[in-house]
Amino acid sequence: LLALRAELVGQGYSPETIRSAMGDLRCALGFAVEAELMSLVPSFKGCLPSAPQRAPDRLSDGEVRKVLSVARGPWRWAVELSLLTGIRWGELHSLHWDRGVVWKPRAMLVLENTKSGRVRRVPLCPRAVEILTVERFRSRDEFVFPLRGISPSNTSLTIARRGKIRFHWHM
Repeated sequence: LLALRAELVGQGYSPETIRSAMGDLRCALGFAVEAELMSLVPSFKGCLPSAPQRAPDRLSDGEVRKVLSVARGPWRWAVELSLLTGIRWGELHSLHWDRGVVWKPRAMLVLENTKSGRVRRVPLCPRAVEILTVERFRSRDEFVFPLRGISPSNTSLTIARRGKIRFHWHM
């Protein structure tokens, strides 16, 4: 594996490309083990080049205003709540009114469905409390975000097209 890495580096491939190719190889070797063609997958520890750290994509203040101006219906407040709190789509989508939103003694979200698998508590600013208060009185659903089975990528594309800006939910 180290020889393969050295060969790819020698051919001028970027660390991201090498990591991707070796990830594909690890997957293929995993299938070979499942098919009983091999007994185990060799360790890739120390074989993968470190990928350079990039700053996350961010929206400027003007882009935030534009996104909020073109987002419609429940997407409007969902986008705004995500911008205010930093919660991910999956966290918002699985948030329950009864166990995910704490109003007292201090308003916060209790996120159980996190990427890390750990429970995370997110304090709420006054605007986030206002959004959730309005939606709580409107909602008859057990989930904070009422639309089930909707992909954030479709919404992101719609918002990006309407606002003529580059936008995706992770921003």
